[in-house]
Amino acid sequence: MNLLREQSRTRPISPKEIERMVGIIHRKFSSIQMQLKQSTCEAVMILRSRFLDARRKRRNFNKQATEVLNEYFYSHLSNPYPSEEAKEELAKKCAITVSQVRGQTRVT
Repeated sequence: MNLLREQSRTRPISPKEIERMVGIIHRKFSSIQMQLKQSTCEAVMILRSRFLDARRKRRNFNKQATEVLNEYFYSHLSNPYPSEEAKEELAKKCAITVSQVRGQTRVT
């Protein structure tokens, strides 16, 4: 707003133009804020996973199944709960049952 006010000294700027520019800035800020939140969540989840993997001696699923489920989780951080169709697809990819996918998504 201050920058636009400064510019209005050299050229006329309508209130509508100011409102439009502020809207653009707010949208850009929101987008950057969302990206920052997502990358922070991803980093925290990776660290958490590494910490738990270091502590955990046994696994409920084989390494490939765990990787597939974690990949799904990390790529869907904004909504990590898969639909029924996605659960069935994950179960097939991991060679586990749909109920095991349900249990794993709640834990992750």
